[in-house]
Amino acid sequence: MTSNKQSAPCNKHCMPSDKRKGFTLLEVLVALAVLASGTVALGHYAGAFNRVSSAEIARVDSALTAVAFLDSLAVSRPPCADTVLTRVEALPAPRPYHVVSPIKIRAVYTPVFGPYPLQWVEVGSGNFTLRRLVRCARDSR
Repeated sequence: MTSNKQSAPCNKHCMPSDKRKGFTLLEVLVALAVLASGTVALGHYAGAFNRVSSAEIARVDSALTAVAFLDSLAVSRPPCADTVLTRVEALPAPRPYHVVSPIKIRAVYTPVFGPYPLQWVEVGSGNFTLRRLVRCARDSR
């Protein structure tokens, strides 16, 4: 009679099935390299987004300043221009916590000849141009 122990394989050299539960060093390094390259790419996109966002905020601030300037001309009448007059106005920003320096806009005054003291005021910056017909002060003509 033979025993079952002799025909059974030796458990001494067999690997248990739960021995390999973790990752190898090579797998960890490849995963870290992929993660680092993705993080760097997202960092570049975030920087570009911040630059575009700050440029848009500056454009909106200059447009709001130009609209406020045109609205102020309705309240305080500008002197009448005899010919086309161009001035560069340095106006404070509407939200000074975004823009530290004043915003420079170009204002062109064009007289409208007729019985009423009117003139076209064209306010613009590099990105936009706004035009409005305003009444000018009578005593300056």
